[in-house]
Amino acid sequence: MSFSYLASHYSSPDPEIVQTRFLAAEAATAWCLRHSLWVYSPIVHCHALCEAYQMPSDAEFWKEYNFAMLARSSKLLLLNIDGWKESKGVAAEIAEAHRLHLPIRLITPRSQYVPPTYIFSSFEQHELEQL
Repeated sequence: MSFSYLASHYSSPDPEIVQTRFLAAEAATAWCLRHSLWVYSPIVHCHALCEAYQMPSDAEFWKEYNFAMLARSSKLLLLNIDGWKESKGVAAEIAEAHRLHLPIRLITPRSQYVPPTYIFSSFEQHELEQL
């Protein structure tokens, strides 16, 4: 059985933004699992650890761990939320997925629906080059 790696933007100096990004990743993870799309989200998996054990939340600290999980996944799902294009962590995950020849799919929340639903679309090489 395979799984997809759900990349999403996380870090911010504003704790409310971090929480909002965590909730977006959590909602996308729940939606995928509810639809039998097996995903691993480092944000969902590690957010509570960062808070409870005062662990670093920056991409550099988690890079080796995240890349180990990404290497075992079948594709990268990129959560299309505000700020992902500026995220150094997401950029590194995209580059690593490309290096591993993993397909990359954009997963976009349809905000007009509660609970949210998602649209999947391809993420092409030319989009990588624009980052």
